[in-house]
Amino acid sequence: MENGRGKKANGTSAFASEIGPGFSPDTNESNKDLGFSPWDKTMRLKPQTYALTTNCFERRSVFQRTANAELFLQTVARYREQGRFALHGFAIMPDHVHLLLSPAESIEKTAQLVKGGFSFAIRKKYTGEVWQPGYYAHRVTDADDYENQLHYIAKNPERRRLVDYPFVHTAGILRLDPTPDLPGAKAQILSEVGVSGLKPGPISEAEEQAN
Repeated sequence: MENGRGKKANGTSAFASEIGPGFSPDTNESNKDLGFSPWDKTMRLKPQTYALTTNCFERRSVFQRTANAELFLQTVARYREQGRFALHGFAIMPDHVHLLLSPAESIEKTAQLVKGGFSFAIRKKYTGEVWQPGYYAHRVTDADDYENQLHYIAKNPERRRLVDYPFVHTAGILRLDPTPDLPGAKAQILSEVGVSGLKPGPISEAEEQAN
């Protein structure tokens, strides 16, 4: 793991980034050394899978309001449909978010995209700070690690005693992508869960520029 300053620990990796007004992942300096366009659908590198966690500003319960949690899922669904990442699991908790995903680009840029996209979407309804700066990302190493991360995310509502919580992947509110190809993984095909009232909307030019 790496902390918010990019220091390694236990062999896993992560990055932290603070999103300022008008940030643009398309011009992020950190992408210049990739050797390819991060938006190119033909990746030269095998995608990695990460368990991404980010907290609301000062752990405020931004997502305790149902409309805010639904808007965040709509944002995630839109970027997923655009091919920005494959989504394997999630839990939208009242004061933080867990995503298990395989980005089509760097985890740093994916975190910027998700956090910035939601901040832009909710700007007219929520005037305060949305996110705590930085994030935590655990790179999934093998099939067992993947299952452990997926189980941990799914159990988040239960640990908070949130009964019949709708904003977790086990509730079937948003379809998931198949299990990624990981060391030790068995062949598996996941049936897609139908989207229930959370269809990704079109992304506006203004939002694309803001993200």
